[in-house]
Amino acid sequence: MRRRFSTIAVGAAALGLLATMAFTASAPPSRAAHGVVPPAVGVRTVQVDVTVGPAKDTTCRIVGDLYQPATATAETPQPAILTTHGFGGSKDDQAGLAHRLAEQDYVVLAYSGLGFGGTQCKIHLDDPDWDGQAASQLVDYLAGERVDADGDRLDLVALDGPGDPKVGMFGGSYGGQVQFAAAAVDDRIDALVPAITWNDLDYALAPTNAGLTPGTVTSDEPGVFKRM
Repeated sequence: MRRRFSTIAVGAAALGLLATMAFTASAPPSRAAHGVVPPAVGVRTVQVDVTVGPAKDTTCRIVGDLYQPATATAETPQPAILTTHGFGGSKDDQAGLAHRLAEQDYVVLAYSGLGFGGTQCKIHLDDPDWDGQAASQLVDYLAGERVDADGDRLDLVALDGPGDPKVGMFGGSYGGQVQFAAAAVDDRIDALVPAITWNDLDYALAPTNAGLTPGTVTSDEPGVFKRM
């Protein structure tokens, strides 16, 4: 799979810094605190139809909120961030972070994953054929290659090339693992910041420390299934 490793490293560092600012301080310093007025941020809800599944024959309508800084125009496009929530959440969970990132001049699309928060289709536990393909087609939307349900097309996102936006992903837990699913099917994504997510779904759902051997983080021993 083709990768732009220098872009990934720089993008991940930038996204990681912003994420750290957002999560580690109860009142993180804003640009206004340093005498710089952050740009106005416009927020609007968008709906985008995607076609997913192993046979790519299932249409799902995804609901998301688009955060647009005043600096993002057709004449001055800005890089984008695609973000989604943890299991059981919705796009609204990302509102604070998305707004803050938009104040740093990123175009942010915070969306509800399949089966959550108004988005159609069933939950598929971050399967590449379902959740990965859905995220990939949202990348199409950010690139201006796909219209939303109102027939509108974006021209606000900076591009690395035709159909290839400057875009990173951020999210935690369920919204972290979906980034691996998306990257598995789409090499246009320049940076990933998966936070507090799993490396083994069986272990995440039925964890146990019995039978662990040194240097491992999962076990073949059956555990108690989690309930919510």
